[in-house]
Amino acid sequence: MHKPPTQNVEAMVEPLGTVPFNAFQKELWLGCQTSLTDYAETSTRGIFRVAKNISPVILREAVRVVLRHMPVLGATLRQNGAEPCLDFGAAHDIDLRTLDLRDDPAREATVQRFAESFLDESVDELFVRYAIIRMAESECVFLFKCSHLVLDGLGYFFHVSFLAEVYSALLRGEPLDLGEPC
Repeated sequence: MHKPPTQNVEAMVEPLGTVPFNAFQKELWLGCQTSLTDYAETSTRGIFRVAKNISPVILREAVRVVLRHMPVLGATLRQNGAEPCLDFGAAHDIDLRTLDLRDDPAREATVQRFAESFLDESVDELFVRYAIIRMAESECVFLFKCSHLVLDGLGYFFHVSFLAEVYSALLRGEPLDLGEPC
């Protein structure tokens, strides 16, 4: 079994504490508070079929590296009185779920139900979540959901691409050249 290399990513990122929402984030957040929609309607979602086995251990490490490099994705929602804030100091576990459906004869229906449930969950405190569903020996489904409060548009594609690069480097045992934190 491959063990990902240990790198001191934490030393690369300075703690930010609590930061108030910018005008766009506050408007989006207030809109969600005053309408019938919730954060499920204001999120970026992705479902990817991957023709390889994804290692949950290495993916968890890759997510940890990416969240340290892009701290806004690892932030949590806090309220400072009536003002919403991004809390960069809160320790939380990575929301990475795994499901093995290799022996499930109804795996396509099961993955559809799981994906619908996963993608319908609110991202109201922890802004990012991931899931890996193992469909066969060399096939997985990767699910990703992130609040628009922290990631939107081209940032979504950048995040998924960056996560894939970090995962691949860890899988091959190569050193990470992350550049400056975002």
